[in-house]
Amino acid sequence: MKRTKQINESKELIFEAFMQLLNEKSEEDITLTEIAEVAGVGRMTIYRHFREKEDILLYKVQQYYEVGKRQLHDKSLTLLDLLAFKYELIKESPNIEYFYKNNKLQSLFDTFRAIYSADIKKIFPSSIDAYTVAFIISGMDAITNLWLQNGKNEDPKQMAQLTAQIIKRQLA
Repeated sequence: MKRTKQINESKELIFEAFMQLLNEKSEEDITLTEIAEVAGVGRMTIYRHFREKEDILLYKVQQYYEVGKRQLHDKSLTLLDLLAFKYELIKESPNIEYFYKNNKLQSLFDTFRAIYSADIKKIFPSSIDAYTVAFIISGMDAITNLWLQNGKNEDPKQMAQLTAQIIKRQLA
């Protein structure tokens, strides 16, 4: 338990240091050594937890998702719930702009897919094959990308309803 707490504290220090540095300069100009210095940890601590700088931001996205998912699991999860949660998470996450501006949305979408794929499989009928599920998830990513390109003007609940309607039409 103590080790887990220490790991989480290190990750938070690293994340906070990276965010501080991102406010001062671009991601390309930030080194892992700088992050370690600002965080007050050794470089090896960063490497122990993250492969690259992008992973530091993905860590926070995963954290937001896990907290929200625990809240969602208090009730029976529907496709609309999961989609609304995803769009809300994207709208509220302070790091989304970084992924969008730096053409790293695929990394973000891959992370989302990894953490919600089990939930997606539970929502769809077992008769739907893996290819169809992959097609649906790719479509969700494309819609999310378009929403980001358009400035996230629509409300997350509106986007969830729109996406759910499109998916249901595809499954009909």
